[in-house]
Amino acid sequence: MKIIFYVSLLLPGVHSFAQSSHQQQAQGAKPGLWINGINCKIGHFTQSCTPKTCDSITLFPGDTIRFCTDADVDLASDTVYYMQWNFSGSNNYPSPVMNYAPVPTPVCYDAVYTNPGHYTIDVFYNGWLTAYPDRDCYSFGPSHWIVEVTVMPGANSVQEQGGENAFSITMDPANNALLVKTDGAGVMEFYSGLGTKEYSMQVNEGANFISTAGFADGIYFCRVTSGEKTLVKKMVIMK
Repeated sequence: MKIIFYVSLLLPGVHSFAQSSHQQQAQGAKPGLWINGINCKIGHFTQSCTPKTCDSITLFPGDTIRFCTDADVDLASDTVYYMQWNFSGSNNYPSPVMNYAPVPTPVCYDAVYTNPGHYTIDVFYNGWLTAYPDRDCYSFGPSHWIVEVTVMPGANSVQEQGGENAFSITMDPANNALLVKTDGAGVMEFYSGLGTKEYSMQVNEGANFISTAGFADGIYFCRVTSGEKTLVKKMVIMK
């Protein structure tokens, strides 16, 4: 009788601990991904099935985006967990990539992009709440990240036929300015050597003088877009 009494006390304790552990997972914020070393947390809680749009990324042909799961992505303990990576537009992952548990984490991928254009990357994680559709947006998967990617034309290149005659960008170091000539109104953008957009401005048809007095010294990729024509040129600004 003593043994039976002891076991009857122990089992409720174990059950209570397991329930508490599950509730802690189910009620916590949804997980994150590391994208080029920057963490993109969803942050929504269990009742939300809203996708998380991460920071957009600008690349040049041949650049790589590194994706890694965060510590709160679990692919080790339950065979219903999975990751789905849709690296749209990448050269080395033309089809969706799947990871099914049990898989050690972190899981990382380096997606390579060489073709200019605009792409949308989708990543799905069917996390801890897979088996509990009453507490989350089960049919779409509990976690969904979206990353917008722009692959620019190569430096000193023209994206559309006829751009060679449509644009010109020359330095005017004496006046800390660029002389930009276009055959139509458009937009001029400046990107750092790492692909981060630093400046953006409107340009008019004809000659435009763009002051660089407020620019930090360094290497920039200048992109001028007018209609269907785009010119990208590498410039070194030193004052």
